[in-house]
Amino acid sequence: MQPEVWNFLVALRKELLGVITGIEDAKQPYYWDNTTPNSTTRSRLKATFSDSARKVASFGVYVVTLHGECGRRGHRGYLRGDLYGLGVNYRDECHVEFERWLEGEVRLERCPCSVKNEPRLHWVAGDIIYNRKHDLVLCRKIGTILSDLGAAIGMAADNRPRAAIREYLLRAIIQLNDAIMPTTVDQYIAQQQADR
Repeated sequence: MQPEVWNFLVALRKELLGVITGIEDAKQPYYWDNTTPNSTTRSRLKATFSDSARKVASFGVYVVTLHGECGRRGHRGYLRGDLYGLGVNYRDECHVEFERWLEGEVRLERCPCSVKNEPRLHWVAGDIIYNRKHDLVLCRKIGTILSDLGAAIGMAADNRPRAAIREYLLRAIIQLNDAIMPTTVDQYIAQQQADR
């Protein structure tokens, strides 16, 4: 594994461990509830996701959006959005689509067809695509981690149970552990059992 990939995975693991340890169940309706609100967790996770999406582009992993018709005359069918300005060409045959990080929902967001960058209410989903020229096994691992991070963001809506946020973050951390280690925990256990 390249050092920059390993460093990214280790840093992301550390960040997610910091987030997950700070998520406590609310003590509502008590006024002295000083647990971190979901909005703060969501904001922190969104920043982590955005930062990660920009970094993983150099590894061949691209976070994009899929936009349904927004009502403009020239917009027919679905358009891909380059969410982080990475210059991804979706018609390029070297890209493979794999993970969905954001299930489709109606959102107020800028559509790629907008010249003035005006947001409109329309259907938006998020995809993670991979570049065939890179290590697709590693790309899929990173895609799965980002997908879980995206799901955790979705679960961090106001008045939602915090256990769901922790569940997706824990899945992402387990995936990170397996990506960082030279063998997965399952492979290590199998090897230990074979040696006994």
